[in-house]
Amino acid sequence: MLFIRLSLCHLLLASAAVAYPTTAHHSVLSQSKIEWQECSSVNSAWDCGNVTVPLDYTDASSNETHLVQLWRSKAINPPAKGSILFNFGGPGVSGLDVFRDHSHYHGFAGNLRFSCFGTQEERDNDNHDRDTFIRGWNLLEGDLVESWAHRQAYANLCWNANKDKRVGELIGTTFVARDMINIVDALGEDGMLRYWGFSYGSILGATVAAMFPDRVHRIILDGVVNVFEYYDRLKTDARLSSNHDAAYRTLLSECLSAGPDNCALALDVEKDIPIGQQAWALATRIQLLVDRLTDIPILVNTTVIDGDDVANLRLKFIRWETDHTDPREVALILHYLLNNENLTQVVEFLTSNRRQSSETGDPRQFDDNLAEALNGIKCSDKTGRTGRAENVHDAIAEARTIGKNGEFLAWVPAASTALCAKWPWKSKESFNTSTLKIAGGLRTKNPVLLIGNTIDVKTSIENARNLSTYLTGSVVLEQKVVGHCSNVRWSNCTRDVVTRYFLDGILPKNGTICEPDTPLFHNEKNADEGKFPHVYRAM
Repeated sequence: MLFIRLSLCHLLLASAAVAYPTTAHHSVLSQSKIEWQECSSVNSAWDCGNVTVPLDYTDASSNETHLVQLWRSKAINPPAKGSILFNFGGPGVSGLDVFRDHSHYHGFAGNLRFSCFGTQEERDNDNHDRDTFIRGWNLLEGDLVESWAHRQAYANLCWNANKDKRVGELIGTTFVARDMINIVDALGEDGMLRYWGFSYGSILGATVAAMFPDRVHRIILDGVVNVFEYYDRLKTDARLSSNHDAAYRTLLSECLSAGPDNCALALDVEKDIPIGQQAWALATRIQLLVDRLTDIPILVNTTVIDGDDVANLRLKFIRWETDHTDPREVALILHYLLNNENLTQVVEFLTSNRRQSSETGDPRQFDDNLAEALNGIKCSDKTGRTGRAENVHDAIAEARTIGKNGEFLAWVPAASTALCAKWPWKSKESFNTSTLKIAGGLRTKNPVLLIGNTIDVKTSIENARNLSTYLTGSVVLEQKVVGHCSNVRWSNCTRDVVTRYFLDGILPKNGTICEPDTPLFHNEKNADEGKFPHVYRAM
């Protein structure tokens, strides 16, 4: 089970008044300072504690509460200068699960969960979740009515599975923002929020900044999602896949430039043409391989390798950091397939990665309720609903255009659009994005730092630049890499910027661009590559 009103990881701050204009009940529960104790059952290097927060911030008469579990990692050089809250994205991902992979973080989880199935066995035996993802392509092929019906069936299934119908309206982002302020106050520090949010965490960061501008000490929004589309438009993540093609070509070019000793695909191109043309030719060869194996799969003993396997390898190559995969290894497997050699090793790789995807809850494997948690939060946050398939026609048309341009995963925004349009829950406290559009810009107590990668396969750096225009005094740092969020590649330049910002409030100059320390296709990679930076522990 995945935790919902919880996806934060933490090191952070305390106290003060609410500035967000709302009828919500936002009183802080009176409580003593958090009593920390060693998390001996998990990791002796961490401390554990709990914070009790209101279950429903809109009901002043309710005494119901929600328990938030906290983890913290002590500062390397005490005394600590403050704590930082983290959100690793999702939404719906457990911060504590991320902690198990990145031991230098604070985390928290809660006991408020959202699921569309009672047990894992029910989930495995049901095809609605599978239809929501796999059959999304029907929306691009023109079967709007059938695909719409599948989204409605899935929404109905989730509604029927939750005996307590309130859960779906209590997991919205605004309530998590209020949870954060309660945690800040319970920490008993200086009453100010320090926060670093990745991907969806940028939505949460923008939300809490708008709701509590006077509580902002330091906020980093990293891998910035379009906050206005997220809340206001049924065209969910309309350009989710827009950078995949650029990322693919760029990564192939980096691979070819690194040479065959560092990237095996460099063996599969003509060397007497420019790198850019080599990358284009290689991409064409791989697509032809997808088409050929779709028509005539390869049989290796008892295993069938088809076009979907190659397409998934291509996606894994592009989104290597999400799958925690070495892109050089994926390049080697693609090289074997292009040359029809070492197929036993190919099968071993494919089998191993299918198993790992299952164990880590990849939503394409439908093994846990990650998809349900994500849908529960995103769709309940949406302000728009419609009961007619025709009303989402424009969103579907845009997704079709993306798909016809050859970009990957174009069906995902289409499927999400149709699902959210029929979602039966709405957050009890909606976020009003006009709060960000006030005359003169939103003035937080201290300015915000935004970070975007040059080519981000999930969120465009233009989202960061756009949001920055509404946040007075904010600055966008560009990291010149391919991938999602700054932690995808290690950069001492980015580390130094983040350190100066958290410790002294110093922002980089507008237009600052940070380079990664080492090439992606390189035998001697930085030991911290792909991990979250350690800088906050120095506080």
